Amino acid sequence: MPTMPWIAHYDSGVPHTVDMPPISSSDILSRTAQTHPEAPAILFYGRTITYDDGVNVRTGLPAAHAALVVLLF
Repeated sequence: MPTMPWIAHYDSGVPHTVDMPPISSSDILSRTAQTHPEAPAILFYGRTITYDDGVNVRTGLPAAHAALVVLLF
């Protein structure tokens, strides 16, 4: 196993590895947006963007990125 020094900083109970399903990250994003539209998708400098706000199957990640740019400026 490769050396992973960051694991020493994990909280107790956090797994060192995660089994990922054989689907793309955009499919994972789409599924999460469909099942949890009001859940926080992005927490950034005290701002919250839910999946329904911009990260969903209709608009995808480009809208989330655009929303972050607007929040920053």
